[in-house]
Amino acid sequence: MKLIYRIWLFIVPLVILSCNNEETEPSLPNSPSYRDGIYSGKQLEFSVDGKETMTVSSVTLTSRLLDANLDPDKDPDQIAHPSDPTYTTTVSIAGFPLEGDKSSFVTVSNIMGFKGTTMIQNIEYEYVGEFTGDPLSHHENKGLILKLTTK
Repeated sequence: MKLIYRIWLFIVPLVILSCNNEETEPSLPNSPSYRDGIYSGKQLEFSVDGKETMTVSSVTLTSRLLDANLDPDKDPDQIAHPSDPTYTTTVSIAGFPLEGDKSSFVTVSNIMGFKGTTMIQNIEYEYVGEFTGDPLSHHENKGLILKLTTK
């Protein structure tokens, strides 16, 4: 009898746990983009109004997957495959507009790039960011070309 009682004490909790009928929504992972990281030195080309800006020491990208796969506002040349994920990306620029300054803006990106408009210290800019290198290669083999144009 004790054996049956012990088995019952073991099985009943398992049955109760397995009968949990609450269905949970599958959640998207808050995964970063393959393009996230710090771009500096030879990995970075940064220009304003067509002129290279020497005060910019690095650009850091930090992303999270969008809940819906929205297409970023981009040129037809930069269209990625429709099933490619899109991200909300924070672009942080060290050394812009002046050396020692830090600027940032949020954009929608994919593995090809990003574009849009932003306001930095009361000046409106159009920006285009283009990635170089394979998104699956090591970060040191990737690059970023970021062009700002004063509106």
